[in-house]
Amino acid sequence: MQPALHPGDLAIVRRGVDAGRDDIALVKQDGSGPFLHRVVAVEPGGALRTQGDANPIADFEPVSPDAVAGRVVAVIPVGASIARWRAGR
Repeated sequence: MQPALHPGDLAIVRRGVDAGRDDIALVKQDGSGPFLHRVVAVEPGGALRTQGDANPIADFEPVSPDAVAGRVVAVIPVGASIARWRAGR
């Protein structure tokens, strides 16, 4: 999976919005800091299977929909990433 975010990129998150398959979700769980991972599946009962774009396998534990603080609605490349963004247009 090709990463959607690169070091230095700015992710714009719409809070309070559910995330579905292929969305990048902002996840906040007890015991860890917030993180952004892609939703790769929605399990029966609504739990989300997530995976970091740079990770070869999905996360071990599914994420409760209540742990999703929002989803990424835009990515703004910053610094050297702007040239990469322009090249992809």
